[in-house]
Amino acid sequence: MKKFVVFFCLPLTLAAAADLSQPQVSTVDVSRTVTLNEALKLGLQNNLSILAERTVLEIAGARQSQARAANYPKVLGTAILAPINSVEGNAINAYENGKWGPWLTSTLQILQPVYTWGKISSYKEAAAQGLEVAKAQTRKSESELVYEIKELYYGAVLAEQLVDFLQGGKNDVDELVKKATEDQAKKRPDISRRDFYRLKIFAAEASYRLEEAKKLRELARHALSLKLGFHPDTETLPSESALSPIELPIPEESLLRARLATERPELRQLHHGIAAKRALLEAEKANKFPMLFLGGQLELAYSNVRQKQNSPFAFDPYNRSQIGVGIGVQWNFDFATTLANEQMGRAEISELERKEEYAQVGFVMELKKSLADLREMKTRVEESREAFQVGKRWLVSETMGYSAGLGEVKNVIDAYLARAKTAKDHWEAIYRLNMAWAGLDKTVGSNLTPNAL
Repeated sequence: MKKFVVFFCLPLTLAAAADLSQPQVSTVDVSRTVTLNEALKLGLQNNLSILAERTVLEIAGARQSQARAANYPKVLGTAILAPINSVEGNAINAYENGKWGPWLTSTLQILQPVYTWGKISSYKEAAAQGLEVAKAQTRKSESELVYEIKELYYGAVLAEQLVDFLQGGKNDVDELVKKATEDQAKKRPDISRRDFYRLKIFAAEASYRLEEAKKLRELARHALSLKLGFHPDTETLPSESALSPIELPIPEESLLRARLATERPELRQLHHGIAAKRALLEAEKANKFPMLFLGGQLELAYSNVRQKQNSPFAFDPYNRSQIGVGIGVQWNFDFATTLANEQMGRAEISELERKEEYAQVGFVMELKKSLADLREMKTRVEESREAFQVGKRWLVSETMGYSAGLGEVKNVIDAYLARAKTAKDHWEAIYRLNMAWAGLDKTVGSNLTPNAL
């Protein structure tokens, strides 16, 4: 009986429902049926977490626009309109007449960078590399989501399979209990009282485990809905009712290493992150040199209550116009801060380079583990398949023998337990094989199992 309990407490179905944080699940009419590929597409389109993650692309794009804008002319304009008292005269003699009028003054400045010692181009390069970092970060999040969806989907299929198995077993056990109850009503029963009680207890345990499996199936459906971006009050059902192993040849490790080096998102993040830091370091170095720019300025002032001064040697702030174009220089003399920033930039680059070296060897080890898991699961599926068939034949034999009055209840229960054990081992092996393929996809950073379920 303990073996029976161990089997029907499958941790895999619990894992499938673990994505919900103790939700209040209600019975609803809204449901959908999806294949694995449909589930992956829906998740990548609708999952709230991945939609939030993709905002890093918008931020990186905005920073790239900011960097490009540094090449454009900078225009600064001011205009002031104010009341002013009336004054007539010149620079030597002036008198007020007690009247008031308007005074308008405006200034327009245009600055166009000409030569910045590579600072602007370095900022543009840093922004471009930052966009690549954001893309890699998004790919990493999408890869993790794909793995989680596969975990939930396979778990949901397993839950469906478990309910079907338990329902069929319960029907068979109920039929045995019915016949045993009729037998106990005889004056001289063929079944002993002990075997009858054993069968009743076994039937009660089967009913309990069936209800537990139905609960896990429902949770798995709601969890899959949530992961695909739907409200958890709805249900998402897998189109498959039984797990099928992914039967593909395992790629050579050397080929997987090559793909990992170019497609693993974390490595691409580090690669482009280092390039971005180097570009920022070059921009910081340019701060030690003056920036050359082409400048233009237009000044206008007008007031009808201040007498205009026509002499070129008299400064007239109230009625004048002036325009000029020239070359200018802007220089920041804070060399101590610039040198400190350069030192910080080199340290950050060194840190990322060390992380990249560690990640490269670490991911190789992760690849070896993924391949070892995959080989182990392929072997386990092959070895458990024969035991699965033997358990099925044994159960059929004992059930037919008991129905013909040639068997004992104890033998039937033993056959059910053996059938449950072999089924559990086989289905678990298939589940872990498929998840091993999913783990290999995640490790390498690309889909090695297209259209495979």
